[in-house]
Amino acid sequence: MKKTIVSLLFAVVILCGMGGAAFSGDFGSGSGTAEDSSASIFTLTNLNTQYTMPIIQDDVLLGNLYAGEFGIDIDGVSYGSFCIELDMPIWMNRQYEAVVTKLPPTAPWCEISAILNKYDATDGYSGAAMQLAIWKLIYADSNVYSSNTYVEGMASDILAEVEGNCPLMCSDDTVLSVDAAVNADNEVLVAVELEQDGLPVSGQEIGLEISAGSIVEPEDGFVTDFDGRLEVVVEVPDGVTSFTVTASAEGFALKHIDLGDIQNQVMLDAGDSCSFSASDTYELTVGYGNPHTIGFWKHQVKSSSGCGCHHVCHHGWGHGWGQHHGCNNSCDNGTQVPRSLIQSWLPITVFNYRYRTIKDLENALWIGHANMYQRARQQCLATKLNVAYGELTLSSWVDTNTDGVGDMTVKTALETAERYYFSGNPWAAKDICDNINNL
Repeated sequence: MKKTIVSLLFAVVILCGMGGAAFSGDFGSGSGTAEDSSASIFTLTNLNTQYTMPIIQDDVLLGNLYAGEFGIDIDGVSYGSFCIELDMPIWMNRQYEAVVTKLPPTAPWCEISAILNKYDATDGYSGAAMQLAIWKLIYADSNVYSSNTYVEGMASDILAEVEGNCPLMCSDDTVLSVDAAVNADNEVLVAVELEQDGLPVSGQEIGLEISAGSIVEPEDGFVTDFDGRLEVVVEVPDGVTSFTVTASAEGFALKHIDLGDIQNQVMLDAGDSCSFSASDTYELTVGYGNPHTIGFWKHQVKSSSGCGCHHVCHHGWGHGWGQHHGCNNSCDNGTQVPRSLIQSWLPITVFNYRYRTIKDLENALWIGHANMYQRARQQCLATKLNVAYGELTLSSWVDTNTDGVGDMTVKTALETAERYYFSGNPWAAKDICDNINNL
């Protein structure tokens, strides 16, 4: 939102540049390409704000110069504008042939663009302060100031506010990107990045549209940070299978208006806007591998099965029977889980039961005639083993009610199963984890 500087109006009209000669800035180095230029008819139509004040450059008094916002007309379209040069007058209501060029997002145009983006010239003082701040940026190699300490102070505050800023300036090399990912809390993390000419655009307001759910944070608006990045958390309701987020940004073109060699007055306007948008769709039904059932995990932890593969034994004598001099376990394919890996996952806690050893896992999974509470613990233990093995993540969006639609993350599913378990409904707890293990 633009800041409004409120003060009294002091109405004295003297066109800028009516004082003595001044240093002429090198504007060619900051201009855009030929493709960004166009021949136009320019007319100065109005003094939107009116104020004159002493302007000094390198301790030389240039005189009382008009400083403020002009109303101008370019090919029949009205804009607001400010002076760049200090030393050339321009007449009202006279048509000039002009070359209008879009300026690039470089110094000093970035910070000048930020001034026009953040502030409004609402009266004489505010318009004069904006004009003085622009002159200070244009003539940065010399000392331009006013003996009017009030306006000088306002201009200094404006420059401090916009220092280092470069708002979106309609560069042809503008990239807006948006990426979405789901986390373990059923929240979608949205990252928006904006850059122009390879540099981040900071302080830019971003428009966001979401296809479902609600934005949790930030609560204070959507503005890119110093790195041109905005991060947003969106809470997506259960049952949603996909999520689309669309980001948009609007900028404006800063224009260089050259009135030719005779009237070499150059002015600025910021009337032409541009918009950019990008979107991303995240499929919430993906994000897991091949979870294994409880039967698989029972055989991985059973003592007689070693690491879940075949035994290789060396016998002391005849035909494969008798005393075993030595046995080891070897795995002959990639589908079995080494016991050392399983041990590294421990301890695992399920419904306040803590499993510290592989023997604990075996005892839990191989219960004969298990009751419903034990079966719920078995299935949810298998789910946690699938997470540890990498077939699931806590943020995997899974179908827990077998309707073919992802309805929650694994983390939420385990929390939901735990609530059922402790509220006296182990059947529902078992079914949730059983359905996940059978995906």
